[in-house]
Amino acid sequence: MGLLHLAVLGPPEVFHDGIRLTFSLRKALALLLYLAVEGGLHTRSKLAAFLWPDSEPHDALHNLRNAIALLRSLLADSNATPAQHSHLLSEQELLGLDPQAPLSLDLEVVQQAYRAAEGLSTLRSIEQRSLVADVQHALALVRGPFLDGFWLREEVPFDEWVQQQQRQWQLHVQLLCDRLSSWQKEALELEQAKVTLTHWLALDPLQEKAYRRLMRVHLALGEAMVALQVYATCKARLAEELQVKPSANTVALARHIRVVSAGSLRSPAARPGMTESRSPSELVAPLAGQAGVFRPSKGGEAMTIRILIADDHSVVRQGLRMFLGLDPELEVVGEATNGGETVQMARELRPDVVLMDLVMPGMNGIAATEVIRGELPATEVLALTSVLEDALAVGAVRAGAIGYLLKDLQGDELCRAIKAAAAGQVQLSPPAAERLLQEIRAPEGSDALTNRENEVLRLLARGLSNKEIAHHLSLGEKTVKTYVGNILVKLGVRSRTQAALYAVRLGLVPPASLGQGE
Repeated sequence: MGLLHLAVLGPPEVFHDGIRLTFSLRKALALLLYLAVEGGLHTRSKLAAFLWPDSEPHDALHNLRNAIALLRSLLADSNATPAQHSHLLSEQELLGLDPQAPLSLDLEVVQQAYRAAEGLSTLRSIEQRSLVADVQHALALVRGPFLDGFWLREEVPFDEWVQQQQRQWQLHVQLLCDRLSSWQKEALELEQAKVTLTHWLALDPLQEKAYRRLMRVHLALGEAMVALQVYATCKARLAEELQVKPSANTVALARHIRVVSAGSLRSPAARPGMTESRSPSELVAPLAGQAGVFRPSKGGEAMTIRILIADDHSVVRQGLRMFLGLDPELEVVGEATNGGETVQMARELRPDVVLMDLVMPGMNGIAATEVIRGELPATEVLALTSVLEDALAVGAVRAGAIGYLLKDLQGDELCRAIKAAAAGQVQLSPPAAERLLQEIRAPEGSDALTNRENEVLRLLARGLSNKEIAHHLSLGEKTVKTYVGNILVKLGVRSRTQAALYAVRLGLVPPASLGQGE
């Protein structure tokens, strides 16, 4: 029995035993497609009414018999006897496709990938990562909407069924495109992400989420002008098809890209005092390296977090820059290769967060952290290293680092940690916290803290920022800042991280609650 292959995600295509079939009766093809997609057995009276709703029942059944006869002739094997009809299964009043006959249907491949990917927004295990190939294969089968261009026009029930299927499979394909492009972006497989997003937009040219993600991918690849072309296409299609403008998020991203693009073209001498014609909520700052700095004013909706990367490995710096560039709330403003260079660039750039490798030539990361925290109290230092050593962890925290993270953490976790660090929240990987608690002893004279200071210290240790502590305790943010300063002085420590560790030693919070929120 020859293989019957049906491709329905796009214009319908039917192959039997490797030969493409043509149908002299359009409704014979409609019948085959319906039976393949729905599965099971159906009464002849139901199928006749479904395909010929305006005909008398007797005439509709006659037309159905003609369609069945055509299908039997097309699907019969060359060596089959007249009584052997391949694939079609008829049991008295019931008709369907033989479940034992070899059938290949693109919907089944897509459905399997959809079920596997539906609950996985992030891939962590090796087994889950193997799903990428399955989703890529499934999307390669998608040529367009369900039964694209195939209608019976005058027959309402079948056309309504097609529309229902189109809506269902559009959602399935959209989720697969979303998941695959997100996985590829997280893995820094940006070229593959471009292919997936381009395919997504070919299938759904009004999908703003896909446009934004593609813009970010092009920006991460240093293709700012291409990213702006993607935005222009998005804007034109939305205006033409829906008579609407892009969302506020899409417009904000385009503005950010324009700043990056314009900044990369400026000469160093022209940068310091130049401004552009922009809305009052935007401020263009001097550029550092190849990245423009976009920081909405205090009246804007969000502040972009400016990051300085310090690592002596160029591959690590490049990977971090590319990945962090995909998040519109983060901006890499510079890269340094050793401690001395990091200190100098921090003085010039005044970043919000320094991602600090601790083992670098010349001045190491711990010494650089101590200098930066002493001179630039508004700049937080987040230690990001590939090794967990007691001396490094303790040294970084005592030097004033707000966190100690290992390089094996997931990309989305790093983005969250940077944002939390910028808000003044302690960030420690569980192994680092365990090591540090073994080294840090409760300070002498700790009972000198007042009840209110103990409350503030407890919330600080749980990872709350000054603003969040103020809201929790119904205090002013400046008042909380004063309390935190007093706590650091009384405990004889230099950073919130050290204070948080002492809070554990004092019994104010359990070790598992460090940085976990209230």
